[in-house]
Amino acid sequence: LGYAESIDVEEISSAKVTVVRAADSKVSTIVLRGATANFLDEVERAIDDAVNVVRCCAVKGQRQFVVGGGGCEISLGLDVAKFGQECSGLEQYAVLKFAESLEVVANIIAENAGLNAMDAVTTLKAAHASGQTKMCVDVDAPNRRASPICDAVSKSILDNRGIKSWAIRLAIDTVLTILRIQHIIVAKQAGGPQTKGTPYVDED
Repeated sequence: LGYAESIDVEEISSAKVTVVRAADSKVSTIVLRGATANFLDEVERAIDDAVNVVRCCAVKGQRQFVVGGGGCEISLGLDVAKFGQECSGLEQYAVLKFAESLEVVANIIAENAGLNAMDAVTTLKAAHASGQTKMCVDVDAPNRRASPICDAVSKSILDNRGIKSWAIRLAIDTVLTILRIQHIIVAKQAGGPQTKGTPYVDED
């Protein structure tokens, strides 16, 4: 299988583990530490997402990125809304609502950053409408008391194009699945029929 430079038994957080080191190894182990289980779950999820992005970048044809921080969704929303203006009837209503739903990502990012979500989304939409398509929500804006948006490319706030595309596709598929539901059957409670209690009789 190969050669190891060293094999040691080390103690990590009161647990003894065997550590194998090799200079030319293509396998690595990431050890996570945290005060609470919830914190460890969040860190594990973040690392898992980062590893998946790197894996996608290694695949030929997936090395493309789009503006992150809600900027991509805002740009898509404006294009969809423009297309919706050309539709008519109920189709136009559905298309415009779909365009509006794409603003949720930027809205949530702004709220989590402590920004005024309405102000951030409005400013971001105006920037993209004027051709500034590299702008995104600036999560550091509350510290600087400046504009709620920034240049995503200069700050390296980017999302993998393939992952973004699949996220939108899966969201659309989920909505279509819900819309196809025609009946909701409520399951009965487990157990047999309830026995009738003995009626109370007043002896007086």
